[in-house]
Amino acid sequence: MDRWIKYNPNPKGRRVGDCAIRACCKATGRTWNEVFDALVQIAYCQKNIAL
Repeated sequence: MDRWIKYNPNPKGRRVGDCAIRACCKATGRTWNEVFDALVQIAYCQKNIAL
């Protein structure tokens, strides 16, 4: 019995390089673009952290 349900919210149907975005989509119910935009904002704000 196959228990896997195909889920790929990537707008271009790609399956490589965006695993975190796809996982967040599944967990939050948001679209790929919504999650991507939110993560970009977080990354932009993080650049100010002194190392």
